[in-house]
Amino acid sequence: MKINITRFFRTRAFIFLTTIFLFSSGNSYAEENKAEQEVYAQFESICLSFVNDYSRSLPVVESLGYKQLDTDIAQKLLYPQTGKAWFMEGEFSKTILMISDSGSCSISSPKNVSGTAVLEIFTQKTNPTLQSKENLGSQEQYFFKVSFPDALGQDDGKAIVMITLSTLSNYSDSIILNSVSEQSFQEQKQIEE
Repeated sequence: MKINITRFFRTRAFIFLTTIFLFSSGNSYAEENKAEQEVYAQFESICLSFVNDYSRSLPVVESLGYKQLDTDIAQKLLYPQTGKAWFMEGEFSKTILMISDSGSCSISSPKNVSGTAVLEIFTQKTNPTLQSKENLGSQEQYFFKVSFPDALGQDDGKAIVMITLSTLSNYSDSIILNSVSEQSFQEQKQIEE
């Protein structure tokens, strides 16, 4: 299946704002960085640890307590791609997980999470290489290359990670994290050229 990487990531940015509005109700959490650590841990456990093959992550998704969304909702969130989507209300955060059939994994947390703090946790724990930073209207997007140990002991995963933060004052406590294997990213880039 051919995908347009630029369109794919721009669509993810749209989905990011949509999830903010869909799940904008909730409690405020007083414990510092608990929500941010929870969101990052989910991203690490699923999207980074299984970047070589996301289908192997499904037992972890279930064990973390994610509830699969109806196919219709999943397809709206994943458009123009196909795949599966889950929702979880954790102890400190609400998250949406999306795994596309084309090999990408996304976790978004539309409320009660400091995107800047999650970005900081990500950079501290993974030591990534920043590829670019873009300001797109009300969003900041960061692109990184990162290597991460495979969850099942296979070759380390090499991923392209995009992190999108909202710069809107009303929605500054939200983030979306995307990962795709570096190999898949390069293959798609060649198709687009």
